[in-house]
Amino acid sequence: MTSPRQSRVNVTPVGVRRLGYLVAIAVSAGIVFVLNNLLAWDIVPFLTDDFDQLLPIINASLIASIVVNFIWILYDAAWIRSTGQIILNVISVAVLSLTLRVFPFDFSPYSFDWASVSKVVIVFLIIVLVIATIAEIVKLVTAIVNS
Repeated sequence: MTSPRQSRVNVTPVGVRRLGYLVAIAVSAGIVFVLNNLLAWDIVPFLTDDFDQLLPIINASLIASIVVNFIWILYDAAWIRSTGQIILNVISVAVLSLTLRVFPFDFSPYSFDWASVSKVVIVFLIIVLVIATIAEIVKLVTAIVNS
């Protein structure tokens, strides 16, 4: 007879997950550098100076991602992963909500209504993150109950 643990399919080995966490840390650090220089580089024509208002919360979000991924490298239990993901999702919802409020984009030179599309995408992402957070809470409770 096969135990429930042996019958699980596609369980990613911990070493592979840890490599993924390292990659996520490197990517987040790179994004911090790029975002903090975007206005100075002047390479995104529709980005306004209001983007500076978002930088502190975006930086906090990316630093939180780095910290959470570092914790996952050290301790990779299911309940830790779920807790970290819930925290990151909540921070992401805050970043997207503030982005919607500040809306540091100027699409006026374009004939297509990119502002409306962008706002719909941001709202959609907030909804998806709320649903993902609820699912992650269920995973967390399940992990705690099964441990």
